Amino acid sequence: MPLRTLIRAFFQSRHGEEVVQRLSETRFMRTAAQLVVYLYHRGRMIGQEAIEKTKDSEMKGRLESFKKTFSKELKDGFKQLQDEVKKQQPK
Repeated sequence: MPLRTLIRAFFQSRHGEEVVQRLSETRFMRTAAQLVVYLYHRGRMIGQEAIEKTKDSEMKGRLESFKKTFSKELKDGFKQLQDEVKKQQPK
């Protein structure tokens, strides 16, 4: 790998650290670093929003399911109670 060899030679030279320091102070590198940080935080924010949206929709679905089941069971319970009361009444 020529690129690996070139990078290794660059960092083993005496002036490698100086070159890296000078590069890090350039406007291009600072702009690139800001862009990377922005993209990282933006992606993280989008991911968190998606998770919250999913949680909200799941919670709404669960709440609707609970509501349906509860009302159905309540109606069935009242119907059974009415049937029992009718059976116990003398004719």
